[in-house]
Amino acid sequence: MAKLTEGKVHLGVKAGNKSSEFLSMKNATITEYNGPHPIGNVGVQINKIDAVNKGEVVWTVNVQDVLFIGRYFNKGIVDLTKVIALSGPEVKEPQYYTTIGGTTIEPIVKGKVNTEIPLRYISGNVLTGIKIEQDGVLDPYANQITVIDDGHETHEMFGWAMPRFNRFSTSKTYFSGIVGSKLFQSIFGKVHYKYDARLMCHYHVGRIRQSFADGHFAGIPYQSNDCRKYRQNGSVRRLRNCTGRCCLV
Repeated sequence: MAKLTEGKVHLGVKAGNKSSEFLSMKNATITEYNGPHPIGNVGVQINKIDAVNKGEVVWTVNVQDVLFIGRYFNKGIVDLTKVIALSGPEVKEPQYYTTIGGTTIEPIVKGKVNTEIPLRYISGNVLTGIKIEQDGVLDPYANQITVIDDGHETHEMFGWAMPRFNRFSTSKTYFSGIVGSKLFQSIFGKVHYKYDARLMCHYHVGRIRQSFADGHFAGIPYQSNDCRKYRQNGSVRRLRNCTGRCCLV
């Protein structure tokens, strides 16, 4: 890789990694990472060790893709064989398999997953992967197949449009707009809403520091002119000069 670029080559590994293949790598700066997500995000790693300036270009390559390049230069052939992981809560015995990107996943998952419930097959991980069918093909950039419950027990009548009292809504989509009124609270007391990640965002000015405790949201506005409402310990407060929708970051 050092011959393909005039810049530095950085290799990121998990802290405490004992693999001699990685630690003995030459012509590369090895950096160990440890901590929760997003420490594994390559963008975060670039920002921490060698931030990109205006006009610069940084290329990122997966470790197994480096093998493809090396095989081509050393053997003169295109060998896309790689190791993938079959994972997920509905997999009976998670393990590794040797395969080629673009092949069907059916021979890999057949007989190795729970068939008593509807399943969702994902080419990749649950955050960034692609939903595929049982006879679908593995994405060339995926290093794992994830199998999860398709949510057959979580469906509710009318879905998100179901009227409810325990969800906060800036647009008064739910009846929570009524229970959040001063008149209602003066009669029945304050209501604690459950946190819902489906928050409508327009744009954000400033920051909002947020924390989650006891199952409800406690927000503190900080120099924000774009948040029309926020909830603090069960009460609604309007902010001055607010023009957009609430955006929590």
